[in-house]
Amino acid sequence: MSNRKIVTLSIAVALVFLLAQLVPYGREHTNPPEGTLASFDSPVTKDLAQRACFDCHSNRTRWPWYASVAPVSWRIQHHVAEGREKLNFSAFDPAIEKVADAAGEAGQSVTRREMPPVDYLVMHPEARLTLEGVASDGPLAPRTLVVDIGGGSTELVVAGDPEDETRLSTEAGSVRLTERFLHSDPPHGEELAACEAHVRSLLPRLAIDHAIGVAGTVATAAKIERAGALSVHGDRLSRERVGELLDRLAALPLAERERVHGLVSARAPVIVAGLVVLHEILVYYDIAELSVSERDLLDGVALAAAELPAPEEGPAPPGAYVCC
Repeated sequence: MSNRKIVTLSIAVALVFLLAQLVPYGREHTNPPEGTLASFDSPVTKDLAQRACFDCHSNRTRWPWYASVAPVSWRIQHHVAEGREKLNFSAFDPAIEKVADAAGEAGQSVTRREMPPVDYLVMHPEARLTLEGVASDGPLAPRTLVVDIGGGSTELVVAGDPEDETRLSTEAGSVRLTERFLHSDPPHGEELAACEAHVRSLLPRLAIDHAIGVAGTVATAAKIERAGALSVHGDRLSRERVGELLDRLAALPLAERERVHGLVSARAPVIVAGLVVLHEILVYYDIAELSVSERDLLDGVALAAAELPAPEEGPAPPGAYVCC
């Protein structure tokens, strides 16, 4: 491309960007008056909700500077409007069936790590609680990759040096990948190949010496290997064994996967995609084996709770929101 074309293209892009700033949508940065604020069962739940949910699901939205810059402002405005419509902690009445259903669905989304959205995590990384939980066993070695495979995304944290930690969120979630690629039962070879290629395309270049896996996919793989052991904390999974387990489960129809010892039936529909993510990570970063940690998000929450004021004794108030 000639210099003249580059200049012309740059000018055109700049003009489109400037014209986008004239669009009024995305500039309504208002926080309506609060109504009935949701009650929470503990300061821990309230703290988590405020940090991870309130920007889109309350009338206490914090509008960052880039919320005034199109086209980013359009997406933020859409997120907030949609979030408040579905579940608003500032107008919370658990007696209303719609509100109660939305609260229950939100709790399940958080548990499956489908929320907060990936693009929100880019600017508000939520991997820190998982990392704090993992590190509760002791300091992590330099260039340790912490892998957290969720339903909507996979979090990658390179830890070991507090001054130089890398936190990344990819859209390689087990539920997301299953819905997009693995339509057959059992999955066809071409579906698996497409899923694997897509996961590889999402992985960034990182310098890794060690790896720790947390959350359901990794723990489930270890439990299958250990014939349904209740605890697999500290176990190790080799790249070869993960590949063999992926091949084995991918060859089984769902009805048979649900009967595999160590695999909870509710996870059977998405375990193949989760193992695709895990295996691709081990291959891409040339990791021979990873440690299994059951000190993840909930342990991080417990550590965060230790830094909060002690809650008052007594039962949770009626309608208390206890999703997290």
